Amino acid sequence: GPCPRRPRGGPGWRQGAPRPLFADWLLGEVSSGRYEGLRWLDAGRTRFRVPWKHFARKDLGEADALIFKAWAVARGRWPPGGGRDQLACEAALRAGWKTNFRCALRSTQRFVMLQDNSGDPTDPHKVYALSSEPGCRGEEPHGRAAVGEPGAQARHGPFAGSCMGSGCNHSRHSW
Repeated sequence: GPCPRRPRGGPGWRQGAPRPLFADWLLGEVSSGRYEGLRWLDAGRTRFRVPWKHFARKDLGEADALIFKAWAVARGRWPPGGGRDQLACEAALRAGWKTNFRCALRSTQRFVMLQDNSGDPTDPHKVYALSSEPGCRGEEPHGRAAVGEPGAQARHGPFAGSCMGSGCNHSRHSW
């Protein structure tokens, strides 16, 4: 059957508790050293890398999705309340977690992507920098990030960078 969803008011749902801001949360995670491949690239902490293995790869492991899962947990979207099928459900949800993470990266004005090395066969990752321009959105041209991700096109609307998936909770933007 379908994976259970955590009901509003269920275990782990915090009414009135502020949700973490993605940019602040991510910077803390980069600094934490808890995730393999997620780290600062310079002493001034202005550039960092995010592991970005394509989820269709045969060598994909649970560790490759940890940062995406951590954002789902921080947002109160995981776990769904326990149960026997939690691990099977988790595997099925990883691509959605990655899409939501990418959506959050695009929505914030604090990061700009410098390099997309996600196609690197030995070390797939993306490099981001802290944005020095307040209006810089760090978007890929024409919403290209959604290409190649199963179901990602359905989550992105006609505007580059807009996110309309049920898991993203961002309003439509027309930039």
